[in-house]
Amino acid sequence: MRQTYTDTKELIIAEAAKLFYENGYAKATMRQIAAACKVSHPAIFKHFKNKAQIAETLVYRYIRGIVTMTRRYIEARHIDVEKNHEAFVFYWAAHFHYSKYDPLYYRFSREFNAARDIYKTAENDYFQQVFRELMHWKYEKTNEEHRLYSRLLYSAAGIISFSCAQGEISIEKAVTELFYILYSIVKIKCPLSDEQIAGIINTLDHDRYLARDLLGDVLITDFGKPYQKTDTTNLFA
Repeated sequence: MRQTYTDTKELIIAEAAKLFYENGYAKATMRQIAAACKVSHPAIFKHFKNKAQIAETLVYRYIRGIVTMTRRYIEARHIDVEKNHEAFVFYWAAHFHYSKYDPLYYRFSREFNAARDIYKTAENDYFQQVFRELMHWKYEKTNEEHRLYSRLLYSAAGIISFSCAQGEISIEKAVTELFYILYSIVKIKCPLSDEQIAGIINTLDHDRYLARDLLGDVLITDFGKPYQKTDTTNLFA
């Protein structure tokens, strides 16, 4: 059943997401998106200046979705995130899970990243938001350091996601390798052993926490509910 949209901007996001999934980001055009929305080609530019701006919203929603899943995991297991890094394992396990098992989203994100300068666009201070606002870790870094670390984190995650998506490494290995990199960046000794990381991932209840359709549950709707806004300034609002 086709969903009815009263907000043209949300309609554009939804139809673009479907096209990016079906045809890939590189092949999709603003003209095709406009046709899918049944609006004129010029009219679509009243809402988005180009397809990259739409894609940025979808990437934001993807990250926000992983954050929401992690928060639910934290609440269900009553985790003290300042002392227990298990939730951080879950966050990255979820990311690599979808890189591996949702190849259409992975193709979209890979093509989108290839089309932009990620060293300039990793400016949502991803590093600070994930570490400070989700995990509530307390340490002092300058704004310049946060920008640098955001780029390092984004690049490392992309490289490891590729290896995981290609089946070269397991999700357990992907998380373990990323942890070595991340904790080196923040100059904190990794509190979890390889065996502990693997144990958390191997006992993860996928049906409870990760049984989600990224296209329908995260990109087009907010876990089944309409998105209230498309603001991308704060992942944790």
